[in-house]
Amino acid sequence: MGKVGKYWRIPCKSALTQARQRLGARVMSDLFHRLVRPMGTTETLEAFLNGLRIVY
Repeated sequence: MGKVGKYWRIPCKSALTQARQRLGARVMSDLFHRLVRPMGTTETLEAFLNGLRIVY
C-alpha cells in the first residue's frame, strides 16, 4: 500500500476486491454498462477491418 497524502493511501488489491463484493454484481454490471465505450473510432488506425470493429 502506497502513501499518497497525509490521510489517504492507495488501496491494496484485496481491499478493492472486498469493496466490489460489498457492492454486489448488479451495481458493478450497471457501472460497467454506463461507463465502458469502445476506444477506437472510425479515425483510429487499425480499429476496423472491412467495416467491422476489431476487438481484442
